[in-house]
Amino acid sequence: VYEGFENMRVGFFMDYLDHFAELKPEKAIDVEYAKSDVLPKAARFWTEALFVYPAVGIPIADANPWCYAMGTADGADISLTVIADVGCSGATLAFASTCQYDQYDRPVAGIVGLCLDT
Repeated sequence: VYEGFENMRVGFFMDYLDHFAELKPEKAIDVEYAKSDVLPKAARFWTEALFVYPAVGIPIADANPWCYAMGTADGADISLTVIADVGCSGATLAFASTCQYDQYDRPVAGIVGLCLDT
């Protein structure tokens, strides 16, 4: 590992996912599974796979229309806003997009869409 590099820290902003579970109580178990199992496992995979120079104080702006009202995950090298059943069609199970990059063109914010009705 290069000097100063550390395992990448992944942070999730899940307020929209929680709101989705409130609007569709029949999907609450799916949301809980995503929050307690799927997302932590994905974060652990990327944390172990990637080494980065730690991000410090990167402001998150909503420059991309998909990334409206981005949340920030303090202490993360990438902050991912998680939504559900927005932009889903056909057999799509999930999608992701980057929203913002730092001065080194590294993604620091993104959006993850879970298609729970698929």
